[in-house]
Amino acid sequence: MASVIGDGADVSDVTDCRKAVMYIDDSCLSFEEDLSLRLRSLYQQSGYRRFTMGRFEEYDLYAQFRDFLTSESIISFTDTNGRLMALKPDVTLFFAANNKVAPGAVGRVYYNENVYRVSKNTGTFREIMQVGVECLGAITADDVAQVLVLAAKSLNVVSGANVLAITSLDILSEALEALSPVAATREAAARFMAERNVHELEALCARANVDEAAGKKAVALLKAPRQWRACVEELSRLGFAPAAVAALADAAQAVEEAGFGANLAMDFSLVNDTAYYNGLAFQGFVAGVPRAVLMGGQYDNLLTKLGRDQRAVGFAVYMDGIRSAE
Repeated sequence: MASVIGDGADVSDVTDCRKAVMYIDDSCLSFEEDLSLRLRSLYQQSGYRRFTMGRFEEYDLYAQFRDFLTSESIISFTDTNGRLMALKPDVTLFFAANNKVAPGAVGRVYYNENVYRVSKNTGTFREIMQVGVECLGAITADDVAQVLVLAAKSLNVVSGANVLAITSLDILSEALEALSPVAATREAAARFMAERNVHELEALCARANVDEAAGKKAVALLKAPRQWRACVEELSRLGFAPAAVAALADAAQAVEEAGFGANLAMDFSLVNDTAYYNGLAFQGFVAGVPRAVLMGGQYDNLLTKLGRDQRAVGFAVYMDGIRSAE
């Protein structure tokens, strides 16, 4: 029996419903909803499949890797069957731990999930919408570059006035390791680099009797040019590992060739925990928003801790607070 669905779309049975076209009035969507749909469309068209997870997940995984999480506070409760559960504080950790990719293959997913964290500003629990991608498996340098390009495209969806800041954690680790065998000294140096505090970094090197050449190299890294070609030349002049410099240059060139070179900036104040992260790390900023709206990078070291001989890279767009870019 024929029926009518929507605005005059005539279908003969249920399977034909897929042929009907649904029109959505964009004015009905909030800024966040419209942005989320456009990002999800970008990722699906780029060959990523949808990944979903529950709002509640078992607590043990998050407790075991608590130092990987942005916030160490986890909202937990006991389920009716006695299991300790958590309101999910992170997507990447769950995805990496629970998705197996066949040897030699690459898994590409995108997600639109809410996470639950403690605000650093207010100390209260917050629900944060994230839209992002994860790429896991036998990934190559080309795969990493493609994810970086996708991050640049994502920023452009949010706002045409944007900056994609990129760093190499391998180069940063090389500079920090050369400073001192003492972990506390390296940690302090990393903190001052994250703050772009050249004065305190130089003072630390003097107090800790750091090798003069190593100290100057770390300071020069922090002062490196933001334009990627000039930065690569400076990194080569300073004598950093050629493989790490080449990986950074190749990724930056891919972004430039995709048409986003003017939005790219090198920034060695982007410091991630190298116990979990390695290789390239990046953050995205848009005009009118005082903090990063996109964060990502490679996290091969997390997979190693999970007992997996694979590589991974991904990023998330943080929807909370992004409205000011509208």
